[in-house]
Amino acid sequence: MLGRRRPAKDTPGETEEHGGPVHSDRAPPRGRGQDAGPPYRLATLRVALGRTQMQVAARAQMGQGDVSVLENRHDVKLSTLNRYAAALGGRVELTVVIGNHRYVVEVGP
Repeated sequence: MLGRRRPAKDTPGETEEHGGPVHSDRAPPRGRGQDAGPPYRLATLRVALGRTQMQVAARAQMGQGDVSVLENRHDVKLSTLNRYAAALGGRVELTVVIGNHRYVVEVGP
């Protein structure tokens, strides 16, 4: 789901995973209506938004170690990812891609 595993980089400017440097004051959007490019790693997005693992953990009501584990997992629970995204001030949007078509889907009740 998150692509192949690469070592996490917690330094702005060292983020080739998504196609170039990210400055901590903004993270270029990727996705619907745009050339998505390579996906962001969770830690890369967090750092680009200027948040620490401790800040995200407090807002998501989880431990800092849990945030670290989440950022380095390949298989994550959608509910946990939703909490993480909310702690960053966002939300998760799930897209299924079939051929050249993108379908945003709802999961859950």
